[in-house]
Amino acid sequence: MRADECKAVDKCAGYLLAYPSMLNFDEFLAKGLPIGSGVIEIEDACRHLLEGRLDITGARCSWPGAEAS
Repeated sequence: MRADECKAVDKCAGYLLAYPSMLNFDEFLAKGLPIGSGVIEIEDACRHLLEGRLDITGARCSWPGAEAS
């Protein structure tokens, strides 16, 4: 393994050892909490919020109501 590859593995291992309480994915999923980070996670959270809103019978959406204030 090259030195730069070892550095990346060491960085990852250091994170896993430093934050064990943040790695209880089974518990988080059982509580319905999202796991992940970054843009993909934000997009997924937005999708779930919109999906929940649009699944309500009789719900209406308008552009003025959708704009942030």
